Amino acid sequence: MKSRIISLISLFFFSFPLSLAGCNSQKTTAEITVINGKGSGTYNIGETITITAMVPYDKMFDCWSVNEKKVSEDNPYSFTVKKSETYKAFFKERTGPFNPDEVQAKMLVVSDVHITANDANSKNHLKNTLNYALDNHLDAIIFDGDTISVANEADYSALDNVFTEIYKTPKSEGFPELIFNMGNHEFYPTDNCAFEETNYEREVGIFKQFAEKWGNVIEDNVFTREIKGIECIFAFPSADRRYIYTRDSGYVHYGDTVYLAAAGAFSQNDINKAQQKIDNILSTGYDKPIIFCTHHPLGQTYGSTTYGMDIDAEYAFKAMLKNYPSIVHFAGHTHFSNLHERSIAQNDFTSIQIGMHTYGKYVSGVDYDEEDHILIYENITNKRYNDYDVAAQNYHGQTNFGMLLSFTNVSLVAERINLSFKQIYNHGNWTIPYGITKANKNSKFIYKDRDRTGEQLSFADDSEINVTINNGKITSLIFNDVDEYWACEGYEISVDNEQNQSLFRLLWSSHFWMGLEEKQTYTIPISNIGDVSIGSGYYIKIRAINFFGHYSEPIIHQLAS
Repeated sequence: MKSRIISLISLFFFSFPLSLAGCNSQKTTAEITVINGKGSGTYNIGETITITAMVPYDKMFDCWSVNEKKVSEDNPYSFTVKKSETYKAFFKERTGPFNPDEVQAKMLVVSDVHITANDANSKNHLKNTLNYALDNHLDAIIFDGDTISVANEADYSALDNVFTEIYKTPKSEGFPELIFNMGNHEFYPTDNCAFEETNYEREVGIFKQFAEKWGNVIEDNVFTREIKGIECIFAFPSADRRYIYTRDSGYVHYGDTVYLAAAGAFSQNDINKAQQKIDNILSTGYDKPIIFCTHHPLGQTYGSTTYGMDIDAEYAFKAMLKNYPSIVHFAGHTHFSNLHERSIAQNDFTSIQIGMHTYGKYVSGVDYDEEDHILIYENITNKRYNDYDVAAQNYHGQTNFGMLLSFTNVSLVAERINLSFKQIYNHGNWTIPYGITKANKNSKFIYKDRDRTGEQLSFADDSEINVTINNGKITSLIFNDVDEYWACEGYEISVDNEQNQSLFRLLWSSHFWMGLEEKQTYTIPISNIGDVSIGSGYYIKIRAINFFGHYSEPIIHQLAS
């Protein structure tokens, strides 16, 4: 009897620790790996999760398999996690009718709304935008920065009131998803923002509080959203880059720390985070354009060299994005009209300037260097072409513009829209095909069935220059537009001698750029041409210039002897 008791005690003594060891070794999590889709990660055993196949635009979803065994034909597919497994999505060829132009998702991208508490104009523009999105059943509106003018309670309250008036309550079912990015004005605590120290945490906190009320939680300064299968990345600068101000001013005292976020000064860490987001998306087999939004442009589109991102950040972003031809980058900030043809640029990736929503500027796409007599496209300034600037500014001062994005079965179509008139700009849209990869950089967008590397302008065969001469001097010229008038930025007019040396040179804006959407006749007064002898053998030459700096062949008039 005694020995039996000892035996039981011994058994208990040895089995108890073994039992504990067994409990400790039991796994409570599992690794789920998804191939050709998204949903990979570490999950709790017993947790219900959903994985989604990233179906190529030219395929149809077939099934999920685990260890080469079919487990489901659902996409998305929800299941309970039991152990670590790899799920692979398989696809098949499309069958039956396929409409490549069928729209799967629609978004509106706007920037620089600049709501100000006492400004009715900016509020009315925003109402136009919100109502357009409702009337046309858009899936999302992206506000790419400077949605308010000053990061104070009054402007945010005014912004909130406009949203409440149109959308009633935040995140209501049936309304478009609202996504907000930070611009420089979200970092400005007062109107006197030029030299004032930014309290980064305070300004970001106020912004997030508003953005998350009407949208989703912003977990970081680089964050992602998925809109009906379209992947979008948004970025605003962190507080990584700052410096010590070394001079007194009206707003900053010597030694204060000034954050550079308002200048678009992204750090290398910010750029690395954006790259990781891109890599994560592409690793799922995603083959559509990735929408990437920063408020500041990258120096590629119309006016963005002068009004662009912090130069170090710009160079770093370009160095990173050159390996991602599927990126379509959107930016605002410049307040320049998106009607200009150089509002889109494409080298290693695509850049699109959104255009102004409020407070627009008119700036010609070209600048003339008086000393070297050349057209400059990388140094766009406020220099005017001619006396028609008032008319041009009246036309292009029509603000309330945005970019309307339609994602079809095969491509992204980007259209410029005037939201005040609910009117799509009718001189072409940009179409960017799906399926762009590092191995296949066939990313040339299509522009109204033309190659957007630059339209070749040409005058009609019977084009001529009519010259008026008074008192031995040229006083005016008359000529007609080139055939492709809608692609003409302006005209270069010169008076040259027989050695092709120019006595006089003038740039003149096209009527199309000033808003007249039909072929026109130009009557140009020449008041300062100087003393030109009619019999001296001079020629008048006129060349058309398109929006990309390409010249037409000239039409020529020889001065009569």
